Amino acid sequence: MLSTLPVAVFAALPVPEAWRSLVLAGPLDIKFKPDLSWLEQNSAVLYPLFAIGTIALLVMGIFMAWRSDEVSGVLKVEYKREIITILRREPGGVNVAALAKELKLTVHKTAKIVEEMVNDRQVLAQAHKGVTHVRLRF
Repeated sequence: MLSTLPVAVFAALPVPEAWRSLVLAGPLDIKFKPDLSWLEQNSAVLYPLFAIGTIALLVMGIFMAWRSDEVSGVLKVEYKREIITILRREPGGVNVAALAKELKLTVHKTAKIVEEMVNDRQVLAQAHKGVTHVRLRF
């Protein structure tokens, strides 16, 4: 009963007859045959272009993943553990550049990890004249 209600409402609306025949006709009554002759005529150009485009997308994806600044979850936990160990050795705190040098990471990656630790309330970070100083939270 509910499936025939929209059809009955549409049949009562004042719409052009061509639209009504498309909607009221079942999905098997509509014949659609696309003209793909241009694809056959230009296949010598199109298929190599598709192949080159696919290879280019794969290479771009590999390079983007290679250059990304994201650190995997396991490595991130290890780096956080190392940061805590370093900060326990230095009770006064350490700047981010020194942490990056000891961890053998870039300053940007180290700063992102320290920022996560600050958000998790594990450490305190204070910036003074462009240098961020990190110390343990007591």
